[in-house]
Amino acid sequence: SDYDIIERFGRISRNLSHYHSGSSKKQGLYRIK
Repeated sequence: SDYDIIERFGRISRNLSHYHSGSSKKQGLYRIK
């Protein structure tokens, strides 16, 4: 159903945003050193 597709897409986008924020934090730590 359409709802299943929306649910799956939302979960993927949350994972991507979480991964992106984590990678940017790591870059910030490297910059400080």
